Amino acid sequence: DLPSESQWEFAARSQGQTQWPWGDTPPNCERVVMQEDGRDACGAEETQPVCSRVSGSSQQGMCDLIGNVWEWT
Repeated sequence: DLPSESQWEFAARSQGQTQWPWGDTPPNCERVVMQEDGRDACGAEETQPVCSRVSGSSQQGMCDLIGNVWEWT
C-alpha cells in the first residue's frame, strides 16, 4: 500500500517535528540530489545511488525522502 498523506508527512518530517527529514536547515546538495545553481542533480547527469546523501536521512534513518527521482505517492 502507498502511505496516506498524513503517513507521508509524518515520515518526511521526522515524526512531524521538523520542516525537512533531517531538521529545519534548507535542502542543499549535501543532503539531497536536487538542482542547485542551475546544475542538474547536483552536478551529476544521472540518478544517484540509493541513500547516497546520508546527512539527508530522517531521525528514523529513512533516506531519499526528498530529491533524486520524484516521489510517487
